[in-house]
Amino acid sequence: MAKLGRSRDPVMAQPFQHLLVPSDGSVRSDQAVTRALGLAAALGARVTFLHVQPKVPVSVLGMGEMLDAAAIDRLAVAARQESERILNDAVAAADAAGVPAAREQESGDLPHREILAAADRLGCAQIV
Repeated sequence: MAKLGRSRDPVMAQPFQHLLVPSDGSVRSDQAVTRALGLAAALGARVTFLHVQPKVPVSVLGMGEMLDAAAIDRLAVAARQESERILNDAVAAADAAGVPAAREQESGDLPHREILAAADRLGCAQIV
């Protein structure tokens, strides 16, 4: 039988000191940001906000050859700008709440994989 005691795993030794908060800018994501900041403040934790941008802008899917390269580039720039806005808004909320915050921007076609990879890479004990 294993003894109960302090964990040697650095993530478990200080649980919930670093929260990962993915956001897509939706109302539900904004609610998660608010709740995560309340949790982080109560725990004295820091947060990292993550936005996963699709590799191909969603508005392009199904349009194929109907769009020229310049239109696709404009859509990609608009998507990056929206990602920046989402992350800037989240960091501003963290600043207002007095919670230390960082930001990460990833691209991928399966956001859940990028979220899990970021949590592992950043050593986040909780995804909110």
